[in-house]
Amino acid sequence: MRDSLDVQVTNLLNKLGTLSPFKIKNISGGANNKVYKIETGVGDYLFKAYYHGPEDKRDRLKTEFGFSDFLWCNGIHKIPRPIVQDLENKSALYEYVEGRKVTQEEVDENLLSEVADFFVEINNLRRSREANQLPPASEACFSINEHLTMLERRLDKLSEIESVSDLHNSAGLFIREELIPYWRDLKEEIVVNITLRGLKIGKRLSMKDRCISPSDFGFHNALLREEGGLKFFDFEYAGWDDPAKFVCDFFCQPEIPVSISHFEYVATAVSGLFEDEHSHIFQMMLLLPVYRLKWCTILLNDFLYSGNNRREFADSVVESEERKESQLAKAKSYFESIRSDVEGENIAVR
Repeated sequence: MRDSLDVQVTNLLNKLGTLSPFKIKNISGGANNKVYKIETGVGDYLFKAYYHGPEDKRDRLKTEFGFSDFLWCNGIHKIPRPIVQDLENKSALYEYVEGRKVTQEEVDENLLSEVADFFVEINNLRRSREANQLPPASEACFSINEHLTMLERRLDKLSEIESVSDLHNSAGLFIREELIPYWRDLKEEIVVNITLRGLKIGKRLSMKDRCISPSDFGFHNALLREEGGLKFFDFEYAGWDDPAKFVCDFFCQPEIPVSISHFEYVATAVSGLFEDEHSHIFQMMLLLPVYRLKWCTILLNDFLYSGNNRREFADSVVESEERKESQLAKAKSYFESIRSDVEGENIAVR
C-alpha cells in the first residue's frame, strides 16, 4: 500500500509543479477514507484517498472536492482549501489545517454562532448559477414520507444481519426486539401529528424551501484553530436537502453531542432563511426523534457488508470484531438515552 500511496502523492504534487521530497504521516480518525499529512519543502498538505466499492456507488471525491471548490470560489474560507484532485485514483490534496477537536464542554453560543454563520453564508448562495449544479445530498429527503422511508430502509437492511457469530446474533436481537418496535410506535405518533395538522405526508419541499447542506455536519467535523475560529471539513455527503435534516443531524450525531438546550437557537437561525419559518421549525421538532433513531442505526453500520468494507479501508489496524462489539455497546447506550431522555431533553411538537 505504501508504494501505491507514494505514487499517488507524487502524481498530485507533480500536477502542482512541486517536485521536492515529501514525508507521509498517518492521521487517525477517518471512518470511511484514508487521510495523511504530506510534508514538503514548500508547505504541508492533507492527502485524502476516498473509499469506492461496488456496493457503494457514491463518488465521494467528486462530491467533496466539488462542494469545497464551490465554497472556496465564492469566498467561503472556513474550510480547508481544495488544491488538486486525481479522479482516476480517487484521491485529492487539500490545505493542511492546524487545529484540534472541540470538546463537548466547550460548545457554547460563540461556537454555535460560527456554525449558524457558516450555514447562512452557504445558503446565501442558493440562487447562484453554480448552486444549481450541486447534486442532492446523500440520502436527501424532500418530504416527510421520504424521511420516514429513509429510516425504514436502514432498519430493513440491519434486520437482515447474518447470524455468523454470537455478536451478530446479539446485534440482530437488539434491532428486531428494541429498535424496530420503537420505530413502529414512533412512526404512528408522527403520522397522527401530521394528520392533526392537516398536512400531507408526501408533499415535497419546493426549491425555495430547500437548503444547501454540508451534511453529516457537527463539531466532529470541525477543528478549533489556536488563533481562534473553526474550520469545517468532510463534505462527501453534501448537497441540496431539507433544512430539518441538517438541524436534526447536527443535534443527533453522537461523537461530540450538542445539548438540546441550544436547539431553539440553531433551529431559529436556520429557519430564518426561509419564508415559512414556523413550518420549518415544526418539521425540525417533528423529525428529531426520527434522526435520533437514525444515528442509532449508523452506529451499527459495521455489521453491514458495505459499512465493514469502508471501515477496513480507512483503518485496517482496528480488529473488525472488536470494533463491532464497541459499536453495538454504543448503539445500545445511545438508544437507552433516547428512551429515557436522561438529560430531560424532551421537545414538544407545537
